[in-house]
Amino acid sequence: MVQIQKSMVAIALRGVTVLPSMSVYLDMERNMSIAAAKTAQKQNAEIFLVAQKNARQESPAREDLERFGVIAAVRQIMTLPNNKVRVLVNGLEAAELVDITGYVPQLEAVVRTLPETEQTPERREAMCRILREETGRYLAARAGANRELKNLVELEYEFGRFLRQLSCNLPMSQPERQEYLGLCTDDEAAYDFLIRWLVKETDVEAFRKDYQNKVRHNLDQHQKEYILREQMKVIRDELGDGAGSDADRFEEQLKQLEAPEEVLQTISKEIKRLRSLSMGGPEVGVCQNYIETLLSMPWEKRDEETLSIPEARRILDEDHYGLK
Repeated sequence: MVQIQKSMVAIALRGVTVLPSMSVYLDMERNMSIAAAKTAQKQNAEIFLVAQKNARQESPAREDLERFGVIAAVRQIMTLPNNKVRVLVNGLEAAELVDITGYVPQLEAVVRTLPETEQTPERREAMCRILREETGRYLAARAGANRELKNLVELEYEFGRFLRQLSCNLPMSQPERQEYLGLCTDDEAAYDFLIRWLVKETDVEAFRKDYQNKVRHNLDQHQKEYILREQMKVIRDELGDGAGSDADRFEEQLKQLEAPEEVLQTISKEIKRLRSLSMGGPEVGVCQNYIETLLSMPWEKRDEETLSIPEARRILDEDHYGLK
């Protein structure tokens, strides 16, 4: 396609990027944006929509605007309270911002359409099939995807239309949409971008689900152990079983014990075993003594050693003088 350069009214968008074939409502409150929308509707003319680099910029200059935007049609203008308007626009084709020629009462821009780079029909068909497959995997991983995206996979659109509809319905961030806008007229570049996005988001969703399942499993396990522990406590109280109180005391001592991890695990295992034993059974005393012995050992305590041969000779002569 031949590149065309032309002048038209423009609107600087804050935090929004509109893509070709995308229909969206835009709420406007700046006078220059409202004036541009009304001028385009009155003259039945197209309008250029370009995102600001900084959404907080109130009066953007040329350098404050993105390089690529979209030529769009104004379909409807509705007046809202507080001097705001809501404008329905439909993206038509991507374009490059060449210059800003006017600021009052509205932005006036010079734009240049982007050249289209198409692949052979066979290659376009292959890329379309791969895109459908990756979109299907993405939908399978993400249960809350919108209905339009699900319908899109089932419809037999040709490659160009499928690309446009897919890019409009994927929940891309505004910076991602802005990056895609500069590539969308090149079949290969647009295909590569969407494939990378779909694969990345599918992987992220799989990791998220896996993490959620692990957290849910751990919570369920902890809740189950807590309920069982409380039930055992009630049963021991009803039976007058003292093993539970001893186990509680041992657990408190275990929390304060400084010992190797292997020792801590062994003591914890023995405490759980003590809780499962019946009060008065022959193994209760043995288990309690074993735990008490382990808890009383000086696992992490070290005495200073005196490595002195004269001192050793003195002690031996004092205790065993004359022995050989």
